[in-house]
Parts: sequence; C-alpha cells; structure tokens
Amino acid sequence: MKRYAPDTFSVEKPIGAGRERVVYRDSNNPELAVGFFHEYAKEEPEKIKGRFYLTKIVHGLFPNATPDIHLADSRTQALVTDYIDSEPENLPIPIEIRKIRLSISDLGVLVDQAQLNFLRDKSGEVKYIETFSPWGQITVGEKRGTWFRDYDPEKILSAIEALTDPLLKHKLTNYLTRLESLFFEAQNKKHV
Repeated sequence: MKRYAPDTFSVEKPIGAGRERVVYRDSNNPELAVGFFHEYAKEEPEKIKGRFYLTKIVHGLFPNATPDIHLADSRTQALVTDYIDSEPENLPIPIEIRKIRLSISDLGVLVDQAQLNFLRDKSGEVKYIETFSPWGQITVGEKRGTWFRDYDPEKILSAIEALTDPLLKHKLTNYLTRLESLFFEAQNKKHV
C-alpha cells in the first residue's frame, strides 16, 4: 500500500455520515475510506492521535473484526481507514455484533453499539467500522472537567502480553505507551 498523506485526498460523494464524521471513499486509493470530522466535532491534536493509536491497538488484537487505520490528521481533521466493501442486503445479525462488541469491550474499550457501525465484508467477515475514541471529560455536575479513558490500559496490556507474535507484541506495546503519553499530555494541556 502506498504512503498516505492529507494532500492526496480525493473525495467526491459521501458513502456515510454519522454524529462525528462524514465518510468518503478515496478516488485515488479505493482501498481506503476518509472520514472528516464535522465542524462541531473537531478534536484536539492529542485526542485525534490517541484515536489513531487506540484503533491501531484494537485492530492488532482483532484484525478480522476491525479495519486498520492509516492516518489521523489533526490539521485536516481526517481519519483514513481501510474501506470495507459490503453488500447492504447482507447485514450482520445481532449475535455476530454482540460477539465482536463483547470481545472489544473486554479490553475496557468503549464500543458504539449502533448496528450501522457493523458491516459484513465481501468475504463474510463482520467488521466494526468505527474508530475508537480514547478519552473524554465530564462536562456537567460536580465532577465537571474530570478526565476519563475509554479504554483500560491494564486489560489491553494483558491482551498484548498474551500474543505469540513478538513483533506485533512490541508494536502494540509501543502504541499503548504512546496512547498513555497522549492521555497525560491532553490532561495537562491548558485549553483556552
């Protein structure tokens, strides 16, 4: 696969839209989908990078259940993932969705349960097509401003340590280290 840069986006008609993003198939590289955050849903650089690393980790642990992510660009507010070619009439059934959701949730990772976030690809595999939000802040009440992770680093580390491929284990451990660094950077950043 060729190296991907924001200046090479070529998008035309949206293939989907959700609460956070509008998604397009890239005309220059039809194997990829490009999602642009809505103006009201733009993310801080640390969070969009955190989304990249958390999605990379989950894909590394569940490669048949999630598409890979190739780019998270805070300047263009874009995420680039594998395009999942699916047939609308061949939707996954609830038990298939539940199995994937529970597997990922066992890592403490927040999974958006909306059925439209799950597709069956042309080979018959059910995929969770959403990226993973790494963290957030409580916005109301007594605990307003309190940060929380949308993943459990200890559960993820346990899953990584159970892998048998030393190269993948090393890569995912590095991603988790970077994800944790970004979480602390985001917490310590002075938001204007």
